[in-house]
Amino acid sequence: MRMGVIEWLNRPEYVYQPGKLIRRVFGRGSGRQAMQTVELRWKLPIEIDASEVIGRLISHHGIVEIPVVEALFRLIDPGEAVFDVGANIGYMTAVALAAGAGKVISFEPHPFIFARLARNAERWNREPGFAGRVDIRNLAVSSEKGHAVLCVPESFAGNNGMASLEGKARWRTFKEVEVATATLDSVIAETTRPVGVMKVDIEGHEYQAFKGACDSLQKRMIRDIIYECFEGADGEASKLLASYGYTIFGLRSSLAGPALLEHLEAGKRSYGDHNLVATLDPVRLRNRMSHKGFRCLSRAAKAGAYAEAWAKH
Repeated sequence: MRMGVIEWLNRPEYVYQPGKLIRRVFGRGSGRQAMQTVELRWKLPIEIDASEVIGRLISHHGIVEIPVVEALFRLIDPGEAVFDVGANIGYMTAVALAAGAGKVISFEPHPFIFARLARNAERWNREPGFAGRVDIRNLAVSSEKGHAVLCVPESFAGNNGMASLEGKARWRTFKEVEVATATLDSVIAETTRPVGVMKVDIEGHEYQAFKGACDSLQKRMIRDIIYECFEGADGEASKLLASYGYTIFGLRSSLAGPALLEHLEAGKRSYGDHNLVATLDPVRLRNRMSHKGFRCLSRAAKAGAYAEAWAKH
């Protein structure tokens, strides 16, 4: 699906940050240097590569996937555990930290990208109040523990988020990288701690990741799961979660704030309708997501005080 004019104009990251739009229009970004360290809105530094799409979006907008970011800010309770499955360079890990997570376990299988994630985690561990809160794992999350082949397409240089364990069915030409795999059940059993929120973005391998979490899902050890799935509620991943008692919602951005989609019809999604939220507590989810605006762009979030605000909520 291509982005239409209306969808392009529906960009809260510009409306709530007009300076970003002015710099974008007049070509005044954060510089032409590819590898650079920038400061996120939540006062956390992050190393990016502005020559590829993820780094470029962070450079231009200061925020990526705003409905997911806002959902993390609203759903994470101070001090609880968060999983970032498919962490890439750690952008959503930084979001979870800023939202008040007590512990973030981040999984990234690609060795080159993991090295950048490790450098970012080292930076955050030097930040006051964030030391010791990130646990990074050079692992792919799947249905079994062992090893698997990560397929890296030719387009990877332009988009470092494209590597996938499902790549053989997607691309004609790709490089193969052997990676270690783990199951969510094994990690949760190791930590013996419930997961408040889990974000999953692993390029079509979500179903296999959830298969490796069946014991945890049955024991209700994961409250909220934010995941990417272009098949919506009809996809295998969504059906598996529903079988364990999860309620599935679509997650969309609007100028007024994040929007939950409660009736997900196959074939009737607009550009960007690929983010879903599965929850064991739909009442809590609706309440948290019902307010207007974007708290992730508020002054409290910018000052790193969002966790304190939620503690008083």
